[in-house]
Formats: sequence, C-alpha cells, structure tokens
Amino acid sequence: MQDVQAETGHMYNLEATPAEGASYRLAKSDKERYPKIIASGTKEPFYTNSVHPPVDAFDDLFQILEHQDDLQAKFTGGTVVHLFFGERIKDWRMVKELTRRITQRFRLPYFSFTPTFSISPVSGYLAGRHDFDPNAQTEEDLENYGVDVEMSPEEVAKLPPGSYKVVPSSEEKREEKNDLTFKLN
Repeated sequence: MQDVQAETGHMYNLEATPAEGASYRLAKSDKERYPKIIASGTKEPFYTNSVHPPVDAFDDLFQILEHQDDLQAKFTGGTVVHLFFGERIKDWRMVKELTRRITQRFRLPYFSFTPTFSISPVSGYLAGRHDFDPNAQTEEDLENYGVDVEMSPEEVAKLPPGSYKVVPSSEEKREEKNDLTFKLN
C-alpha cells in the first residue's frame, strides 16, 4: 500500500470493518451457492466479524496472537484482537506484565482483554461461562427464572445441589426416554 501511496501521491487506509449486519446474509447466500463452504453456525450460517477467528478457536492466547499478528499488522485502522479470558483478572500487575510481553513480541496495533462472564437473573455476575446458575436456588427463583431441560441422571449428578428441581414430564416422553425433565436457572 505504501508503494501505491508513493506512486499516486494519495493516502489510503486499509480498514478492518465489522460486518455484523452482513454476516448472516452473506453466509446464507454463500451456503446456497457453495454448499461445501465453511461458515460458523449449524442451521443458521454466519461469518465472524472482520477477520476474527471464532471465540473458541484457540485455547491459548499466544496462539491467537501468533495467528493474527501478520494479518492485523497489515491494517491501518479499525483493527483489534480480542483476548478472551475464562475469568476476571484479579491482579492488575498480571495485566501489566501481559501487556508488556504482547507489545514486545507482536506487531498487532490493538488488542483487548475480555473476561468471560455470565449474568444470572438471581445471582447477578458469575465469573466464567455458565449455562445455568450454579448456586442453590429457592423454589420461587426456579419457578420465576428456571427453564425446563431434559437431562440424563448422569448429567444431573454433575449439577450442584439446590441448583435444580425435578419436574414431572409427560408420559409419552417418559416412555420414549428414561430421562427426567429438570428446571435449571
């Protein structure tokens, strides 16, 4: 791009723009034209915004930094690499040291530290990803906020005590499967 700028005397910007509005429409159109194309999602295809890999594509933050470094450094604007953490970082010195190491080893212009958390209508903030509130719930909380989920006895055994209650399922479901329906928050 610098060669073209020098040749033409014009300034150019290679912007990494988010594509949230077009991500579903373009992925759906591409799937219809090219059924074997890879897109995120299962029944409803979508593309991640800009050139970001899916959130769960890397387990190690240095893997995503190495993967994205050359690509992100080509942009002159609108670029960011989101580094997702499974929990809140409690010690600011850890963030300072991590920032120092990233800026010394990589050329990418912008990055963000993003802790993963969940919000429960009963308990509020929960550090990390939770599909249901792991804390014990009152009968009233389960009635107001719980959802019916069919689970095997093995799955239920892994749940924290008090975070669910057994709800009778219809006779047809009970005969088809030996699963019970549980209300989770």
